[in-house]
Amino acid sequence: MTYKLSLKPIAYSHDGLEYGTGPVILYKIQGLPEGENLLLRNVRPRFREGEWQVGDHTTGRVTKWMGAFKTAEGALLQIQKEIDSEGETRLVRS
Repeated sequence: MTYKLSLKPIAYSHDGLEYGTGPVILYKIQGLPEGENLLLRNVRPRFREGEWQVGDHTTGRVTKWMGAFKTAEGALLQIQKEIDSEGETRLVRS
């Protein structure tokens, strides 16, 4: 089965005093295999630098964040490669 992943913005940083006016800081990854629920977060939005991490999100559980990608698109590309080759992502599995 082929999966076409995409990023859906779900949270933004702020420019000045108003939240939601800055860059995206949290994405939901759409198009994953059933049972997968991954998020991408930028841990350095205030400095306009990318340090993106992948997290396996399950309601009621602490999200385990892993990785250090310069861009959200780079992280998405890595996840896409893993799913294409194995049918799942190993980034957050250990």
